[in-house]
Amino acid sequence: GCQAPVIMAYLLVAEAKLPMDDDAERYASTAMSVVESLPDIVRPVLEDSRSWPFREAVARYERTAQAAIEAQQTFPALLGGARGAVSLEFV
Repeated sequence: GCQAPVIMAYLLVAEAKLPMDDDAERYASTAMSVVESLPDIVRPVLEDSRSWPFREAVARYERTAQAAIEAQQTFPALLGGARGAVSLEFV
């Protein structure tokens, strides 16, 4: 079968889940497992194809993962210190 759409879908879901779910890495790992299971003759077609921007998808996932890590480190300080406590007053 054609695995490229499946791989791209897993990477897209993984990227979308990064900022909010802990299971994003599971989806990315599944995508990479599918890539590793491809026959050696097919893998270069996926990696070098203009039809399936696999390398770009992996790079974008990695950039988004790095941004999510930075946000997790930065936001608590913005929200009231190391504990991330914010006082809120309803009027």
